[in-house]
Amino acid sequence: MCKILVTGASGFIGIEVARQLDAAKIPCRLMVRRAERRVFLDGVEAETVPADLENPHSLTSTLRDVDTVIHLGARAAFQRYRALYPSIVKGSVNLMRAGLEAGVRHFIFAGTLLAYSGGPSPVDQRTPAHPQSAYGQVKHQAEHLLGQMAGRAGIRFVSLRLPHVYGAYSLLFDQIRRGRVIFPGSGTNHFAHLHVRDAARALVQAARSDLCGTYVLGDNRSCSWKTFLETARRCYPRMRMTYLQRALAMLGACLVEAGLKTIGRPTPWPYRAIQMWNLNLPVVPGTVKSVLGMEPAYPRIEDGLPAAFREALPMFWRPSNLDVI
Repeated sequence: MCKILVTGASGFIGIEVARQLDAAKIPCRLMVRRAERRVFLDGVEAETVPADLENPHSLTSTLRDVDTVIHLGARAAFQRYRALYPSIVKGSVNLMRAGLEAGVRHFIFAGTLLAYSGGPSPVDQRTPAHPQSAYGQVKHQAEHLLGQMAGRAGIRFVSLRLPHVYGAYSLLFDQIRRGRVIFPGSGTNHFAHLHVRDAARALVQAARSDLCGTYVLGDNRSCSWKTFLETARRCYPRMRMTYLQRALAMLGACLVEAGLKTIGRPTPWPYRAIQMWNLNLPVVPGTVKSVLGMEPAYPRIEDGLPAAFREALPMFWRPSNLDVI
């Protein structure tokens, strides 16, 4: 058994992982939640199978002859806890349980930097987890449960806590395509970033190495959101920026959420998402090299953003591949 299963393969990061595995001729199987999302994997020759993390029976055949799992499947971050829990926590446990029954020996989990509460000091492996957002909470819960299950079964488990991952088809670039980015705060808080190609390289390297444990990743220099967005605007001068006062953004989000709740509709911007955008979460420099022994292809946003725009600009008429698996 040498096949790698990639869950969430039609999502933003999953597509890049699939492409890199395919380019390296590494046998893999690509799991998507809906069969129609195979279109996003056009050009990748690997086997693609529809399966649902919330349906354990659909996972049995998906995991046949699989030795390694790269688990990216998850719902989008900007949802409430009860909407995220079934797929991220229960679904991940379903996947691990089915994987153990199928003989999986290596499990690579895409964790999140949002497992931390933020503060003035850069995050590293010694920083205690204390998630503030619903997404951070459910990802941290899933990570903890998967680690326990893997430990009891004696298999290798790795969680890479990824920072803000950017690229031509990220959620943020979807706003940029529309010509306006609205940031709910001053943007002066620092955050760690990583180009999608480096995030995918890290996951593939973790799958192929003997690494074990939980690690936080970021590029070689964290920066403020304002620096990130102003660098993006230099690449694409047509982009317009609006910085809302955080208190005003929070009030607006609460009012919209309350209004939509009366008609039974979820809000696209819960107030906790605004809190998330305003966390101060830099990462110690050089984690990709120190953890995985490789230099990032795009060590700073000044390297990665122009590359992302070169890929994105010819296709700005196309809808983004939103990271909803």
